[in-house]
Amino acid sequence: MMKIGFKTTVTEMSNGNTLTSSEHIATNTLPEGFEDITSIKNIIDIGSALGKDYKWIRRQLQAFDFDTLTDEEKLLVAQHKATTETNCKSVLGSDYVNYMTRFDIKSIACRELRFSTAKSIFFGNVSLVDRYAVLGFLSTNTELVNNYIQHGVEGTNDGDPIDGFFNYVEATGVFALSGIAAGNYTMLNGLTKQDMIDLMMECLRNGNY
Repeated sequence: MMKIGFKTTVTEMSNGNTLTSSEHIATNTLPEGFEDITSIKNIIDIGSALGKDYKWIRRQLQAFDFDTLTDEEKLLVAQHKATTETNCKSVLGSDYVNYMTRFDIKSIACRELRFSTAKSIFFGNVSLVDRYAVLGFLSTNTELVNNYIQHGVEGTNDGDPIDGFFNYVEATGVFALSGIAAGNYTMLNGLTKQDMIDLMMECLRNGNY
């Protein structure tokens, strides 16, 4: 689980006055000087303010032990479908359908943004010929992208029972020989192919973009 950190900095001005500024970060390990203010509410509120997307926030909420949370925290976690189906139904009651619909809509929008960003990373770092080769493959395998964006099928390396878009990017499973990571490309901008794949997967899997 990522940590939410907070730091206040006081700077002495040349006119003798002081300037106070504050900073929030989300990171695995907090740097010196940052106070750990990780909580359900701060992950949602501050995470959003830092530009973290819906799926990133949900993944962080899933790391909490649901049984140790307050009733208010349980409600927030259930609203993000970041616990079991049973817990969600128990906590949300008659609001269950509304929040699950909200979850579905937000998740689709989030995956669509992640897909588009990963595609831009690829397009920006390979030749025009290479771009169209991958577009040609995806245009004849439309279910791959559709299953990811509409239904959240990521791939066998991420717990799904069938191969998905992540398998294609990383060239694993049925795409071991035909996936993006298995291709030969004219690379641009000084990046290696693996550098590019890492950037794409940081976006797709972890929401870092």
